[in-house]
Amino acid sequence: MEKKLNSLSLLNNSDQLALMQLDWGAIIDQISKHIYFYRAQLELRKAVVPKDRETIEQTYTILERLSTLLREAKTDSLYSLFSSLDREESFHNSLSFLSKGATLELYDLHKIAKLIECYQSVNNEIGDILKNICIYLKQELDHKNILHLFSKFISEFRKLLSRDGEIQYEHHPELRGPYIELKRTEEDIRYALKEILRSSTFEKILQIDEYDIINDHYVIAIRSDSYKSIYGQIIAHSDSGLTLYIEPFSIRNKCNKRIALLAKIDEIIFTICHKHSEALRPHAALLESIQSVFEMLDLFLAKATIKIYLGRLLLALLRFYSKASFILCWPIL
Repeated sequence: MEKKLNSLSLLNNSDQLALMQLDWGAIIDQISKHIYFYRAQLELRKAVVPKDRETIEQTYTILERLSTLLREAKTDSLYSLFSSLDREESFHNSLSFLSKGATLELYDLHKIAKLIECYQSVNNEIGDILKNICIYLKQELDHKNILHLFSKFISEFRKLLSRDGEIQYEHHPELRGPYIELKRTEEDIRYALKEILRSSTFEKILQIDEYDIINDHYVIAIRSDSYKSIYGQIIAHSDSGLTLYIEPFSIRNKCNKRIALLAKIDEIIFTICHKHSEALRPHAALLESIQSVFEMLDLFLAKATIKIYLGRLLLALLRFYSKASFILCWPIL
């Protein structure tokens, strides 16, 4: 494809003829390979809509700036930042649910936090391009206002969930106590199970000499024909019915305590998520705008990559300003 585009850009025929000879379907497919976000893919493949001169010139300005960055290999960090964001339509759905009063789950809030952090980084690198894209989309994003609105959310949320998506149980003031107690309880259960597995009661009827966890219950596997009700509660059985997974009565209280602690931790996390959702709800539309700007930047980056190969042919749009020429070139502009 690159060879074909390069050869076309060196044609001696008129630019108009060269434009008409380009295989725009192939060019669309080539641009598509460089696009990250799902909605940017949809935007690329929209039906042809003739653009006015102002829009074409805005696009050309953005593409020229991005092409320069591409030639100077200064876009790797942008692609790295994009790869940390949610590319699918589901993220827009989450923002829609937020605006309608839903409490977002922990990892949906994590996606929002990454979006805001990404915006700050991208704005620091190519703030001028973001402004041009906002003009193109007829949107207004006030950088200082965005950082002010979301700085408290980011600082508080990152106490709960790291940038890598790890829950900071031991570092969060509300989770630390229950989490430490949970770890101690689990350690007690594991120690007790090791003793049970070595005991004369179970040693000869075990199917597997290790414990397992099924539906949040610590269990051991014994032969079904050796089961007695005094051994413990049946939690599950194998498909063949030859193996029973039981929770020994001697650890039942500890297991119930563990389940209660897990429920308490889940409740605390839900309360935190609800608080953050309430704080973010008035700004759901702004978050949607930031995501839309990134998706358009993604599309422009992909187009700029192909534009480099098209070379002087793209300039023909401005010289041959006619409906025919800019309809032909719509995948780039």
